[in-house]
Amino acid sequence: MHRRSEFPSETVHILTAHSDEVWFLVFSHDGSRLASGAKDGEIILWDMKGESPKVQHKMRGQTDGIAHLAWSPDDSLLLSCGREDCPGAIVFNTQSGEVKCRVQNSAEDSLTCGAWSPDGQHFYVGGTRGQFLECVSSLPPPSLSSLSLPLYVLQALDGSVSSSWEGIRVNALAAHSSPRSVYAADTHCRIRRYNFQDMSYDNLIEEDHSIMSFTVSRSGRNALLNVANQGVHVWDLNDRCLVRRCHGVTQGHYTIHSCYGGLNDSFIASGSEDGNVYVWRSGKEKPALVLRGHSRTVNCVAWNPVYPTTLASASDDGTVRVWGKEKAALRQRQLAAASEPTGITGNGDVSESTSERRGELGGGGVGGLATSASSLASEQLDESLSAASLAEVGSDWQLAVDSLTSSMDSSVGVQPLSLPSLSSRPLPPPSDQLPADEEDEDQVTGSISTEV
Repeated sequence: MHRRSEFPSETVHILTAHSDEVWFLVFSHDGSRLASGAKDGEIILWDMKGESPKVQHKMRGQTDGIAHLAWSPDDSLLLSCGREDCPGAIVFNTQSGEVKCRVQNSAEDSLTCGAWSPDGQHFYVGGTRGQFLECVSSLPPPSLSSLSLPLYVLQALDGSVSSSWEGIRVNALAAHSSPRSVYAADTHCRIRRYNFQDMSYDNLIEEDHSIMSFTVSRSGRNALLNVANQGVHVWDLNDRCLVRRCHGVTQGHYTIHSCYGGLNDSFIASGSEDGNVYVWRSGKEKPALVLRGHSRTVNCVAWNPVYPTTLASASDDGTVRVWGKEKAALRQRQLAAASEPTGITGNGDVSESTSERRGELGGGGVGGLATSASSLASEQLDESLSAASLAEVGSDWQLAVDSLTSSMDSSVGVQPLSLPSLSSRPLPPPSDQLPADEEDEDQVTGSISTEV
């Protein structure tokens, strides 16, 4: 049975509250909130529980741009890191939006990435200038809400304090299942597992090109790497071998973030410099879906960890797109047809109108989000989503969808803006992507443009 309608294949929301390039975004662990960070240093927490995503907090992070965000395990805190010239990290209280603490040792430091330990007792920050720090609470667990000043940044350049590594130039970090361990990608194209308890490390991965970013599957078995000039690579951390290369993305030297998603991390998604979002089945090398809509580089994608039919993407075009299943998009179009001509959402206090920020859209409404009343996604389905194999793919999704239908129905329906007609911006398919099989009726090629 064809399950393409259950994939997050169409734009259901366009969030426009940012006024600059959006570099990073990540869902909270409970799936109810989304954090996004921009080039101008603004961080927005989006409440995703209601019928329309709403701005919960706008927070000012690093002045030179937000390079990385990480939720604490209980979602009460948010760690923010900046670009290479940023010497400090910031921890925010996600309920109040206030700064909980700042981590900075020297104005010459660079803290560009971070990760939390699974028990929430520690977080880790690092950068390409040789700082790699473990930060701990002055109070013991169990509750992260008890995390209070002072935070002790355990760094000593003379090596007298054992909870800091000197001279480790870090590009990216990811949490490890052990409380005092963390994965780190360094400037030598390696990923190591560092143990801050006994100050040991273990070499896991070595690439031939720079590892720009990486993420680890929830099982801890696989790592998903975005490699400069190479694209997306999947590694087995247990066997320490390259499993596959995911084709399609345009990856130069910009930092692009990918993610796992779906039931049991059965799918992979990545941004791309060509402005598209690429989706693969975990065991395939060719993309199953190519989502079009952004007009510039897609820097980061995030899959909702609780609602597997929801995917978000952040772009240099200044928007965050929330992708949902076809049924949700159809519902949006039906609501758009019944909405009043002005197309005002009633959320005018959270953002300027889409037309004011994005001249190519023409008119529009006022609101913190513009809900797409037409499909801005153009999907290309390879044989992994053909009628012959969709039973396997669809079963993964259907298990999740059946159990989440009621929750999703209450969260995806919104009062949409009435958008003007949009002409699609079709891009040529990647040269290494196979053409559609003419005998497969489920495959879709080309661009889709639906006028409202």
